[in-house]
Formats: sequence, structure tokens, C-alpha cells
Amino acid sequence: MKIATLKELLEHGHEIEFDYKEKRYSFTFGENEKGKIVIAFCEFYKDDIESEDIDEILSSTYNGMKVADIIEELDEKEVDIF
Repeated sequence: MKIATLKELLEHGHEIEFDYKEKRYSFTFGENEKGKIVIAFCEFYKDDIESEDIDEILSSTYNGMKVADIIEELDEKEVDIF
């Protein structure tokens, strides 16, 4: 999946789920303690990375993997968009 596609989907309020290396991951929306909307990325039922800025999440490392690298390896046909 192209990073630009992911950003566009998130900007339009879509939540995203996908499988990567036999684990399920998601991008969802939530509210932080200050009441601001944040994007959260995580493996299902595990600790997440939260930020108001998708670029911050994409440049982060999660479980030893750069989030942007995970996204770029995904086949768009295998991504669930809600």
C-alpha cells in the first residue's frame, strides 16, 4: 500500500485493519486526555502508538519494525477499510 493512500484513507476518517507476518494490526481513532482526536496504531490487543500526526506514527518503530515499511509491504487488496 502506498503511504499516500493510507494518509488519504485516514484523512477521510476510515479505520484500517490488516494482517502482517501472521499478526493483526490496525489504525483507529481515539481521544487523548486533552480531548483531541488521535490516530492509534497497534497490534490487536497490544500497546499502541498514538499521535495527532500520521507522519509521526509512520516514522516510528513498532516491535522492531518501522511502521512505514510495514505499510509499504501491504497489498491493498488485503487491507480491510471501514
